[in-house]
Amino acid sequence: MNKVAEELYGKDAKEWLSRWDAGETLWSIEMGGLGDDYEEAIQAAAVVMLRAMLDLKLDASKWSGPESWKADLKNLDEATEEYMKKAGLSGAMYSAALSLAGILYKQGPAVAFSDKEILPRLIVLCDGKIVHPDEDTDAGKD
Repeated sequence: MNKVAEELYGKDAKEWLSRWDAGETLWSIEMGGLGDDYEEAIQAAAVVMLRAMLDLKLDASKWSGPESWKADLKNLDEATEEYMKKAGLSGAMYSAALSLAGILYKQGPAVAFSDKEILPRLIVLCDGKIVHPDEDTDAGKD
């Protein structure tokens, strides 16, 4: 695995999650594309799902299609049910969060975020909020 990618994105899901928990600046994948509030809700739900995946110690090597991880999904749904009810996510938001959590869990951020198909969708988060470094800055203004 590329050491630069590990340092930049996090070597695995556990490290990425610890960066989130610490409120550090971190990279993620834009999953919604419909605005910051929508995206931040997806990212937060993905964190809850990812934490549950790690706690449940799911075997991602068995996930080859929808049927192959039906039991894991049932356990994941049970583990995250309380949060998901409160979050009020749409079905599309839930699916996007599940997809992101699965990518982070199965591939890890260093591998997933280095994929040339994913690179254009990378976003920066800090303390759970999307950061727009090219907007709303006073740098260089008098």
